[in-house]
Amino acid sequence: NDPKTVSIVALGCFHPVIKVQSACAHFFLNSEEAVEDSESEDEAPDLGKLAHQRQIKKKTKGLDHKIERSKKKAKKMRIAQENGTNKATPNFPALHLLHDPQSFGEKLFDAINKYDKRYSLDHKIILMQLLSRVMGAHKLTVLSFYPYITKYLTYRQLRITSILVALAQSVHDLTPPDVLTPVIRKIAHEFVTPGVAAEVVAAGLNSIREVCRRQPWCMEEDLLGDLIEYRKSKDKGVVMGARSLLALYRDVNPGLLKKSERGKAATIGMASGSQPLSYGQEHKPAITVEGLELLEEHFAQLRAEEGDDAPGLMEDDDEAAWEGWEVESDSSSESEGWHDVSSDEGDIVISDSDDDRPKSKGKKVQPADEDEDLKPEDAATPAATEVSLVSNLATTKILTPADFALLNELRLKAVTTEAEHGLAGKSKKRKLAELQANKASVDPDAFLTEADLLGPRKKPKATYEERMASIQEGREGREKFGSKKGKIMKENPSSSTNREKRKNKPIMMVLASQGVRSKKTLSLSAKQRKLRKHIQTAKKAYK
Repeated sequence: NDPKTVSIVALGCFHPVIKVQSACAHFFLNSEEAVEDSESEDEAPDLGKLAHQRQIKKKTKGLDHKIERSKKKAKKMRIAQENGTNKATPNFPALHLLHDPQSFGEKLFDAINKYDKRYSLDHKIILMQLLSRVMGAHKLTVLSFYPYITKYLTYRQLRITSILVALAQSVHDLTPPDVLTPVIRKIAHEFVTPGVAAEVVAAGLNSIREVCRRQPWCMEEDLLGDLIEYRKSKDKGVVMGARSLLALYRDVNPGLLKKSERGKAATIGMASGSQPLSYGQEHKPAITVEGLELLEEHFAQLRAEEGDDAPGLMEDDDEAAWEGWEVESDSSSESEGWHDVSSDEGDIVISDSDDDRPKSKGKKVQPADEDEDLKPEDAATPAATEVSLVSNLATTKILTPADFALLNELRLKAVTTEAEHGLAGKSKKRKLAELQANKASVDPDAFLTEADLLGPRKKPKATYEERMASIQEGREGREKFGSKKGKIMKENPSSSTNREKRKNKPIMMVLASQGVRSKKTLSLSAKQRKLRKHIQTAKKAYK
């Protein structure tokens, strides 16, 4: 968090010694705290092993408590993995403390381009990842980076997933779409073709989706129609990649889709006149927090269940919130080195409208001219009541991260209930799947990983070396291999004879043998000769 340290390390990224340059780049790419947390984090407990111990061991309360704790820990780790909270985070403070990030990015790309043949592939990928993260964090524009990275976009390229991650991270909403359109075409022609493996197609679709999620205007209408057709594939990864691309453009720009592919919600939105934001246009500033009335209703329900007085409870919450805010502001100001400077109070002019009024913490004070214009019948309308609910909570309570998490859960629950009662058939399933995907989606400012582009993968077929290694591992601890039948009770160990094997021969094989079928065609004289021979052999056995 020291700007001077960050400036020194940033200068080290242009050091002529590659080891020093690589160490400085890793400083920005990796977070030490995240590495320490991942090292200290325990592995998920083996619930099957604990359940087996519960069956064979003595039943005790201590073992039952241990199993319950393990179940809770496994559930917590599973939820963290689904939400993406256990991913390693990069060094955000160092990236944001860079001085003149545009010049830093341009110099870094000049170094990559100038020493392209001198640097190894691994070192170039490290520098490309650093450049892409700086471009994404500060919304920089280094136009020469995209033609440079295009030459590496082939599925035969080593570490192609890392290169695709660097490409996707460098894109933001201010990147010119004209520069990205050839890159999207290149990925589609190299990865999303019938002559490659399903994993390659899935990686290409996911890469295109991540680029288009950051800059939707780089996609062409004919190319989008071809890519969406892969949702009819037989491979699960390819189907999920194509469907995610379709869901993205249903949300951001349904005009590029065919009418039959837009979906119900997008079609209704286009009929109502809603248009996607053009390149360079930003969203309107938010007036209030979306869904804040759901949180207000939840708090009102909790107060009703507890039986407390609502105004008193809100005042207590206000006092606690303002006291925490004052303590935090004082501690931060002292830590930053601020000093109180004595000055004449008469020289400080405060607003005249607020001097004679009693100050109330956390409550919105309305000016006098607005009070005169306000009519009683206007305040009694439902719209005014709704606005008062939102403004009451927004101006009297400081929302904590726990409150925002609760707000997201309430919004998801409300929209899920609406979808269950309002949609039917495939539309209902698609809507619920979209809600779950939005819940598990990562933060737009978070950086990508290779697993995000590869998607779900089947277990690949083991090679010959892997199968032999598995066989040798299974033979450990055994004296001999193979069957011991017929070798233990004999003086000279050997396997069973052919006569012994004929006893266990399947009857259907015996009936189809030549010896059995030839008996049906024997003549009477041959049968007599065979019978005499059998009698003589039997007599010799009893002598």
